[in-house]
Amino acid sequence: MEKPACLQALPRSYCRYGIDPDVFRTALSFHQDADVVLVTSMMTYWYPGVFEVIKIIKEMLPGVPVILGGKYASLCYDHASANSGADFVVRGRGEKQILKLLQEHFAEDIIFEPDEDDLDALPYPAFDLLNRIDQVPIITSLGCPYRCSYCSSHLFYKDYLRRDPMKVA
Repeated sequence: MEKPACLQALPRSYCRYGIDPDVFRTALSFHQDADVVLVTSMMTYWYPGVFEVIKIIKEMLPGVPVILGGKYASLCYDHASANSGADFVVRGRGEKQILKLLQEHFAEDIIFEPDEDDLDALPYPAFDLLNRIDQVPIITSLGCPYRCSYCSSHLFYKDYLRRDPMKVA
């Protein structure tokens, strides 16, 4: 990757963060039957990557709606709505909002509505549908017990939520 002009004096090399766009296009080509695509970003400053991802999704899956959520979409809602290219932008906790969107815009019946404040009530992912997994992600907690001035966690989770340790082990 060519070094940005403002960093020419620094003795470093730079490379692109994330997967190559062509690799992403190839992966999307195997999902032409998608009904909807959900995109998220954990950091607000990654928004250029979010824009690029949505642009590629629109290119590869024309007509498939894109729902954008996460930290960037929530904290910079107006910016995301105006500039991201997403069909829908979800602010804050998305569990119930996304279900509502699917019901309203895709005539889907809601068969399970999660209690957002009870992590133990959330179902575990259907790992049995995967061919091979080396790691198992699981939500053990949401939020944070602290309220640091530089962190947005308290804007998303009014409380620190924890799953019962006996249901995780």
